Amino acid sequence: MVLMGSMEVDLPIAYREMLINNWELMGHFMYSGEDYRALIALVRSGQLALDAIAVERYAFNALEAAIDAAEEAQGLTCVTVCTS
Repeated sequence: MVLMGSMEVDLPIAYREMLINNWELMGHFMYSGEDYRALIALVRSGQLALDAIAVERYAFNALEAAIDAAEEAQGLTCVTVCTS
């Protein structure tokens, strides 16, 4: 398991279970510049499709609605706010 970013809850994984199953757990707080470039390369090459992400766009003057939508967002929903 590779985790990037942060969580607000503990990750309940038993060490014994990790050993028995020969699992590895790696974590990194944020992404490096190399990580971003690798991700962009996967998208450009067609190996990573982004069409599964549902993008909801809100104008800046609808910021409250965007915040409410972001709070309710689930799965691969991305809420964005733009100025134009």
